[in-house]
Amino acid sequence: MRIRFLYRSVVGFVLRVLHRDKHATHQENYSGHSAMASLVLALTIMNRALDGVPIPGIQGAIAALLEVVRTLRHVDENAQEFAYLREKVLLIDREIVKPLSDPTMRANVPQSLQTDIENLVRDMRDIVGTCQSYVRKSSMEKFFGYAEDIAILESLNRQMDDALKWLTTRGVISLRIEAEAVRRRMITDLLNRLPHAQARYDAGVRNQASSCLEGTRTALLQAIQHWIDDDNPQAPQVFWLCGLAGTGKSTVAQTVAETLQKSNRLGASFFFSRDEAERRNPLLLFSSIAYQLAWFHTSFQRCIASSLESNPDLGRAVMRTQVEKLIIEPLQKVPINEAPRSPVFIVIDALDECNDVERVIDRIIILASELPTLPFRFKIFITSRADPHISNTFTSSPMAPITRAFLLHDIEKPIVKGDIRLYLSHHLTKIAERYSIPLPWPSQEQLTALVDRAGDLFIFAVTALKFISDAHQCDPQAQLDFLLAEEYSEDGKPYKGMNHLYLRILRESIAGEVDDTVLQRFQSVVGTLVVLQDPLSMKVLGDLLRMRTEAVRGALAGLHAVIVVPSGKDQEIRLIHPSFVEFLTSRKRCSDDRLFIDEALHDLRLAKL
Repeated sequence: MRIRFLYRSVVGFVLRVLHRDKHATHQENYSGHSAMASLVLALTIMNRALDGVPIPGIQGAIAALLEVVRTLRHVDENAQEFAYLREKVLLIDREIVKPLSDPTMRANVPQSLQTDIENLVRDMRDIVGTCQSYVRKSSMEKFFGYAEDIAILESLNRQMDDALKWLTTRGVISLRIEAEAVRRRMITDLLNRLPHAQARYDAGVRNQASSCLEGTRTALLQAIQHWIDDDNPQAPQVFWLCGLAGTGKSTVAQTVAETLQKSNRLGASFFFSRDEAERRNPLLLFSSIAYQLAWFHTSFQRCIASSLESNPDLGRAVMRTQVEKLIIEPLQKVPINEAPRSPVFIVIDALDECNDVERVIDRIIILASELPTLPFRFKIFITSRADPHISNTFTSSPMAPITRAFLLHDIEKPIVKGDIRLYLSHHLTKIAERYSIPLPWPSQEQLTALVDRAGDLFIFAVTALKFISDAHQCDPQAQLDFLLAEEYSEDGKPYKGMNHLYLRILRESIAGEVDDTVLQRFQSVVGTLVVLQDPLSMKVLGDLLRMRTEAVRGALAGLHAVIVVPSGKDQEIRLIHPSFVEFLTSRKRCSDDRLFIDEALHDLRLAKL
């Protein structure tokens, strides 16, 4: 009787569980779960106790009930797992999704991470939908489908875990990428605030720059290339190219810079020019070099940026501080394993054209003296005229032992003349083709006459070619005949041919009846350009001189060989070469008083404007 009573009690409990309210409270579910565990234990004990009792079918019935109860237990566990999964989804929605949906927060979230969050939201909606479908099932559906529900739960949990892991991984990666991007923007901002001049070898303002014609300057370029390629630690780390104005130093420097750039060894370049304020400003030399070095190599950039983070105004400091804090100290901190394997080069052209050459030279000495302390090879190529202070610096201690000096006037004259002849012949042939002039032109006698007038000065050849090919004249043959019309004889003076050429060009520009008005206009316009030494537009120059733009243009007509005369009124007028300024301001060289520019007189005139 007791066994039957227990059996009926078990069956009744099972039926109550099957019809349990799906809206039961958590406490009720917890109590049911405890009772279920007790029942399983009781049935297990009963089944073992009845072993050998002669009641047909009783053990089978108890075993079946035990299986039912275990199934109910699985159903109960499934319900709890679905509820927990739904709570986890709601927690993620509350703690992650909703805060990131705020417009203010969303603006700071990387786009890739936003996409991942949207994918997570889609996955969570699917999970919530599945959980809701389970809740809507009847007790019998849950009972008979418990095994399938277990598989669904395992799949949903894997889906949730995979989504969270993917979001976490991508989030970390995205945040690191964004952090790196922020750091790069900070570095870029720091570097862009560093004062720097448009004085690179390829700067747009240097639109007249050209490199050596192939086949010219071969011995010189070979000597420079040998210095570039010399890996001997004891080899000179400075190459100083010295020569007279107009001997082609800047062209050689341009060639060296282009060659180094092609092999990715040009760390920085600075081409001085006394005709432009920022390119003659000594305070911009070392900050510009630091700026270019920072973009040349990532390890340089990191170390230079670190210095700027400590002191953002280093670019406005005195030159000595710039050299030490922007170049020497940052480069000394470059880790050896991150340092460039090939030597890094700096090219500085026309050093003599900066405003304070003595102080700049002193700072270059400081830089050069520290080159051996750097964790990589560092070389400097410099060109200048034979300025006394510059010459003394590079030919005496402490610079002499680390300097390879090359004097252009030491090159044998026949070699220089051969290079100038090749240069003139090459470009005159192109002019002949452009203007459909029958060859041979020019004659060998004319070519020889031009070479003789050039002497050692490449600037003569450049200026003569500009005059001959002047598009405003459109008659190269007549222009060449005009240049060679007067008798010429060499007397050993280096600038005789150049002086003769400049005089011919200037006199041709005012040819015809010359009255005081024409000369006064020439003096006002050209004298102002010479004295100010800064490029001015046609309009600005006209406004300064209270002169119409057409009158300014008229004063410059015929001077295209020596002055860049733009077609637009807002474009800058530029003097092509410093030697033209030196000619105009020297009574010894400019023998025509009408064309001589008296700098002191023009300073007074401009002061009264």
